[in-house]
Amino acid sequence: MSYVGNSSPGVGSGGKYKLKSEAKSKCKKVSERSLRLSDWTVLCTNVPYELLTLEEAMTLIRIRWQIELLFKLWKSEGHIDESRSESSWRVLCELYAKLIVMVIHHWIMQAIGKDLIVA
Repeated sequence: MSYVGNSSPGVGSGGKYKLKSEAKSKCKKVSERSLRLSDWTVLCTNVPYELLTLEEAMTLIRIRWQIELLFKLWKSEGHIDESRSESSWRVLCELYAKLIVMVIHHWIMQAIGKDLIVA
């Protein structure tokens, strides 16, 4: 298994903001160690170093995160994870229909300039 660690100051600023706001809501202070650790992204993979560079791995994780956010949106807004049917074929058809509707909705919202995903 390969391990890739990346210290990227500035990239983890969102994590620092989250740490600070959570600490503030609990009337606590964020430790210096936690702030330093928030600058790090650690990836564990079984892909050999020769096949995947650090830059490619970071790109893949950013893309994967966007896909996660998209499915989270589709599940909350499009209810793609819910069905009232007992028949497996009907559930599958309903899922496909909902996914098609969500993709079309996504295209329309992009066309009119509305932001869909709020992290």
